[in-house]
Amino acid sequence: MQGIGWTINQGRNYLQQYYQKRSRSQLTDNQIQEFLDDLKTKV
Repeated sequence: MQGIGWTINQGRNYLQQYYQKRSRSQLTDNQIQEFLDDLKTKV
Protein backbone atom coordinates (compact mmCIF):
# COMPACT_ATOMS: atom_id res chain seq x y z
CA MET A 1 0.00 0.00 0.00
CA GLN A 2 2.88 2.34 0.72
CA GLY A 3 4.04 1.99 -2.87
CA ILE A 4 0.96 3.86 -4.08
CA GLY A 5 0.78 6.24 -1.12
CA TRP A 6 -2.21 4.64 0.61
CA THR A 7 -2.65 4.44 4.35
CA ILE A 8 -3.61 1.17 6.00
CA ASN A 9 -7.16 2.48 6.40
CA GLN A 10 -7.40 3.40 2.72
CA GLY A 11 -6.30 -0.11 1.78
CA ARG A 12 -8.79 -1.69 4.16
CA ASN A 13 -11.58 0.51 2.83
CA TYR A 14 -10.73 -0.52 -0.74
CA LEU A 15 -10.73 -4.22 0.17
CA GLN A 16 -14.00 -3.83 2.06
CA GLN A 17 -15.66 -1.97 -0.81
CA TYR A 18 -14.59 -4.28 -3.64
CA TYR A 19 -14.07 -7.64 -1.94
CA GLN A 20 -15.98 -7.42 1.36
CA LYS A 21 -12.74 -8.39 3.16
CA ARG A 22 -10.69 -6.52 5.78
CA SER A 23 -7.23 -7.75 4.81
CA ARG A 24 -5.34 -9.16 1.85
CA SER A 25 -4.84 -12.45 3.70
CA GLN A 26 -8.58 -13.10 3.35
CA LEU A 27 -8.52 -12.90 -0.46
CA THR A 28 -8.50 -15.94 -2.71
CA ASP A 29 -5.59 -16.44 -5.11
CA ASN A 30 -7.67 -15.05 -7.97
CA GLN A 31 -8.74 -12.03 -5.93
CA ILE A 32 -5.12 -11.32 -4.97
CA GLN A 33 -4.08 -11.34 -8.62
CA GLU A 34 -6.99 -9.08 -9.53
CA PHE A 35 -6.11 -6.75 -6.64
CA LEU A 36 -2.44 -6.55 -7.66
CA ASP A 37 -3.34 -5.92 -11.30
CA ASP A 38 -5.61 -3.09 -10.21
CA LEU A 39 -2.93 -1.58 -7.97
CA LYS A 40 -0.49 -1.56 -10.90
CA THR A 41 -2.85 0.75 -12.77
CA LYS A 42 -2.85 3.17 -9.83
CA VAL A 43 0.96 3.57 -9.62
